[in-house]
Parts: sequence; structure tokens; C-alpha cells
Amino acid sequence: SYTLATLLDLFLQPTALLYTVLSGLVLFVLRRVLKHVLKNDFSTWMGLGYLTLASGMIAGWTGTLIKALVELTITATTAGARDFRHVSTYVFVVLLPWLVSIKLKYVSIGLKHFSTDVFMPLYQATVIGCCAVSGVFYYLDFDVLEIEEEEVEYEEEIESDEWTGGGDEEEEEE
Repeated sequence: SYTLATLLDLFLQPTALLYTVLSGLVLFVLRRVLKHVLKNDFSTWMGLGYLTLASGMIAGWTGTLIKALVELTITATTAGARDFRHVSTYVFVVLLPWLVSIKLKYVSIGLKHFSTDVFMPLYQATVIGCCAVSGVFYYLDFDVLEIEEEEVEYEEEIESDEWTGGGDEEEEEE
């Protein structure tokens, strides 16, 4: 389980900050192009791409915040942590409804300009992808270095079993 300190360490690591800044920059640039070049015409393919990407990324950030709050609640109830006494915890709480309202705004604009058969599959696929990517960057899910270390440890265990004869085979022979 995570404490507030470990969550803040995870969220403030360079890769997480870079992902957040680059994601925000991509959304900002796409929005400016839609506003100035396409005159806020969301009914184009670029509008569809922007609406699905923006709502999907925001859903990924929302999922990340929900996981953080659930982890803080679990830690508070099982380990008696006092993380809910810190202001930083309530930043997560305040950001959550704000992000959800923005996401719902983009989803409603998408459904206004496109049929459900067009918008929703793209939206759902983008949400799944963005939630996975957020997990990779914020919580180090699928951490490549950790996986490689586990493989090395497993290989070492296999080699040590082969060297000693596997352990279980000796007991069967006796």
C-alpha cells in the first residue's frame, strides 16, 4: 500500500512530470489548432481526435487520482496512517471532481458532433490506453527494470536448482 509520501514521490518523479507536461502541451496545441485554424469545428476528424484524446487523457489522470485516494484510504484504515491530516491529500480530492467535469464536457461535445457508434468506441479505447499509460508513468506499473531484476533472480534460482540436482528429485530417489 502507498502512503502520501510515497505517492508524492511517485507523482513528482521526472518521468511522471515529463508525461504530464507533454500531455498538457499536446492537448494545448491541438486545442489551439482547432480554435484558430478550424474555427472550433469539432465535426472534423481533427475534432474527433482531439475530443477522444482529451477526454481519454483526463480519464487516465482521473483513474490515477482515484487509485491514489483508495490507496490512502487503505493505508489510513489498516496501518493507521494520518495522511488525511495533510493538505496534499485534499489536492487529490479537489482535482477529482474538476477533472471529471472536464472529461464529461468533452464527452458531451463528442456525442453532440458524432454518433455514439463513432465516438464511444474511440473514446473507450483511448481511455483504456491512457489509463495504462498513466499507470506506467505515475505508479511504475510494468517497470522494465523491476521485471528484468525478477527475471535475473528467477534464472539464478533455476541455475542453483540445476546445480544441486533440483532438490525434489533427490527426495524421490531415497
